[in-house]
Amino acid sequence: LIQKLQISSHPIPSSQLAKELQVTQRSVKNYVSAVNAETPELILSGPKGYHLNKKVKVSVSSHRVPQNYQERSFSIIKKFFLEHTEQIDIFELCDEFFLGYSSIKLLISKMNKELAPYRLALRFQNDCIYLQGTEGDKRKFLTNIIYRESAGGFVNLTALKALFPDLDIEYIHFMLHDTFKHYEYYIHDFAYANISLHLIVILYQTINHQFLGAAEADCEL
Repeated sequence: LIQKLQISSHPIPSSQLAKELQVTQRSVKNYVSAVNAETPELILSGPKGYHLNKKVKVSVSSHRVPQNYQERSFSIIKKFFLEHTEQIDIFELCDEFFLGYSSIKLLISKMNKELAPYRLALRFQNDCIYLQGTEGDKRKFLTNIIYRESAGGFVNLTALKALFPDLDIEYIHFMLHDTFKHYEYYIHDFAYANISLHLIVILYQTINHQFLGAAEADCEL
């Protein structure tokens, strides 16, 4: 809401804001009240609509709030699988997603249906969310979700660099390709992407001290 008002050189009617934000006009009014409660008189209203008070300084983060189930669930997955978060405070998640407590509970319930085939689950305890499952099952799910989030189902170098900034992705791909070539092994693109992604996830977990049993790792590879 603030960003839209910032880039506009004239007042914007609540009906137009509601359409652009894909909410009701009543929600727009509630947003305005919430903003002004935190920063008094930041948003002013007039006959032609809402506009920002130039006398009040405001800084808006460029961080985009997840808008749907897919974006919200992937955000939670990144916290547990890539940022090594042990627990998530449910009320902090409410603030981050701009959702109510009951909506977060429904989100987690829907995610658990997706996690169930991998023998993983999100559990509530003392107003916190925990991820339950073995490291092997977590790795299987992580590789699957990365495939799904990648365009066309194949993981590109740009996506992997963004997800695993501590690893030299290009070097790993070069060594893997060179090894296959040296031993004259030829595999199709999907199998190559699958093996390389599993290797990257294993390296990432090892570097971050999330070790797997040798037998389990050998079996999956």
